Amino acid sequence: STAQAYIADVTGPKERGRGMALIGMAFGLGFTFGPLLGAAFVTANPDGAPSAAPGYVAAILSGLAMLSAIFVLPESVHSESTPAEHSWFQGSALLRAMARPHIGLVLFTMFLSTFVFAQFESTLSLLTESLGLAERHNFYVFAYVGFVLFFAQGGVRHLIPKFGEFRMCVAGALLMALGLLLIGAAGRLESRAMLYAVLPISVIGVSSLNPSLQAMLSLSAAASEQGGTLGVGQSMAAMARILGPICGLVLYGYSVNLPYWSGAALMVLSLGLFWTLRTSGSEGMADEESVPVSSEA
Repeated sequence: STAQAYIADVTGPKERGRGMALIGMAFGLGFTFGPLLGAAFVTANPDGAPSAAPGYVAAILSGLAMLSAIFVLPESVHSESTPAEHSWFQGSALLRAMARPHIGLVLFTMFLSTFVFAQFESTLSLLTESLGLAERHNFYVFAYVGFVLFFAQGGVRHLIPKFGEFRMCVAGALLMALGLLLIGAAGRLESRAMLYAVLPISVIGVSSLNPSLQAMLSLSAAASEQGGTLGVGQSMAAMARILGPICGLVLYGYSVNLPYWSGAALMVLSLGLFWTLRTSGSEGMADEESVPVSSEA
């Protein structure tokens, strides 16, 4: 939420979606090289226990990120910025955000998309294991996902100003639904080749969906509310990342393809919510942002 608020501070309304996509590109790079680095530190323990080395490497990298934030990252708030109220988490902030029709709908659709992707992430290694892939190979599968995510976010960064956040949300939901249907089919058919072929579809979908929703949420909030509103959005996403894996693993226990097909159904449901966003007219943001920006088209 802090990274998103930082992007909101340093970008204008027309560049907001592109800025949010930059966060996705950074995430994609980390998702690519993180698993590759982790795979290099996996060691076989005689007692069969998991290797601890990747966790220590992750801790060192997190420490470097903290030091970079403290000593390298410049402050985004300038002297003319409207001071924001500082407080710990308050349930009333979530209720106030949900009470505003447009923001509430964006938050709910963010929850749904994150919930679905969390189901996908938490069960993917189980799916690859069922297809006979070794533990180390799972690192390469996730690196492949991150590689696709990085390039997809780069493309989305240029497409959002041209087509608008609303259209990119619709396209992302459709691609996620299609990709998840095909991933479920790959599991049912026990086909590794099909899995590799269809994984990019859902990854490109989430690459289109997430920065567009984050930009819509940011554009719906006043300048002094950016951090708080985006923080509420991250709280909703965090809850989805808790519940998504739980639901995904339970569904996987019944059937290998059930987490993916149920996720596809939820993304189809989200299309109805996007249409509500389009027609709600709350603050005029969805209508305005869905019109192509002629200067950048």
